[in-house]
Amino acid sequence: SREGCGCHALVAGTASVNISIKVGLNFATATKLRRLSALLSRLRSLTNAYIASLWQERGSLSKKTMDRIPCTCLSYRHRANCLKVAIEHVVGTRRAAKELGVAASLPVLRRSMRLRHRAGARRW
Repeated sequence: SREGCGCHALVAGTASVNISIKVGLNFATATKLRRLSALLSRLRSLTNAYIASLWQERGSLSKKTMDRIPCTCLSYRHRANCLKVAIEHVVGTRRAAKELGVAASLPVLRRSMRLRHRAGARRW
């Protein structure tokens, strides 16, 4: 159930991160496409919530950091992947801003995002 799940809060920001990839969906049915779209939406929402949390208070890839945002609609593996992506974006944004000598702004994922597989990184 999505009700009461903390990962669906709106996250305001000015920066946008665009990640694009190709995925073969030749044999996907309409139902599977809707379910995939819903999953990606939940993953994006949780990742943005983690980004906002990490932007205000540092964190690591730990259960303590993961539990900052209560999320009952995604598995532990999906939540861990969202946290990994969020840490990468926060660290990368701050590092790039420092190199460029500009003020860093909160990154926000607006489109597709990378999902990881146990055997290695895969893009979906």
